[in-house]
Formats: sequence, C-alpha cells, structure tokens
Amino acid sequence: MKAFCRVRSALAAMVCAAALWSGCESSSNDGPYGNEGGSGSSSGGNAAVSGSVIVGMWELVDSGGSSWYVTFSSDGTWKITDDRAGNALRVYGTYKVSGSEFSGDMENPGVGTGEIKGTISADGATMDFRFIEHWHSPYKEVVYTGTKL
Repeated sequence: MKAFCRVRSALAAMVCAAALWSGCESSSNDGPYGNEGGSGSSSGGNAAVSGSVIVGMWELVDSGGSSWYVTFSSDGTWKITDDRAGNALRVYGTYKVSGSEFSGDMENPGVGTGEIKGTISADGATMDFRFIEHWHSPYKEVVYTGTKL
C-alpha cells in the first residue's frame, strides 16, 4: 500500500508539472478575481483564472513568523515551496476563484490530502490562507497571512 501511495503521489506531481509547463490557459476574466459566477472543473481547478489577481507568487506568514511561498498559476494549479526560487516543493493542488474567495484541493506527498481556502483583499495585495489538513482527526486548520510579491 505504501508503494502504491508513493507511485500515486509521484504521478500526481508529474501531472501537475506537465500542466504547468504546457501553458494551458483558458478564456475569460469575468471580474477582478477570475471567473466570477463560473464553475471550475470537477477536479476543483478552474482554468479561467488566467487574468486573476491571485495568479503569481505570495509570501505566506504564520502567527509565529515562519514563512513559505505559494505560487498560483493561471492554469488553476498552485504549489508551496520553501523559498522564492520555487525549490523544495512542500504541497500542491488545484484551485478555483469565486469573487474574492478561493478554494481547492491539496496533496502533501507522503503525508495525505487536504484543502485550501482563503479570501483575497479588495486591493489584491493580501490574503488570508487556510490549510485544512485531512490527515488529522479531527481535521487540523492552519492559518497564514499572504502578501503578493
């Protein structure tokens, strides 16, 4: 079972990487935060975020002052790394935007799955970012404040 999980995690990482490098972008930007009022794909992603203010890199800081870097791509995928260079991948997934809110799935390789949720400020410069970690029982929620870089 462990080997199957590792293979599944590696396959998911390759699919995400292929999506990032393929340049798949979708059609429209119906509002300042992406495809407002639209629906994402059944996997939780939303290809219509190409013009969204969420797209780009954000620094996430927790209440203790620790920071990570989240990159939201225009193809509806996201990843968190240890540094601004995008090295040391931590978690990844897909996301969708509705109004000033975003949400999506999360994969933590070798650990488990979860979800992300948050709200983008009206000026598009800051966000609240919440991890919901499904590998805890009950689920654990971790809150960060994000600043657009």
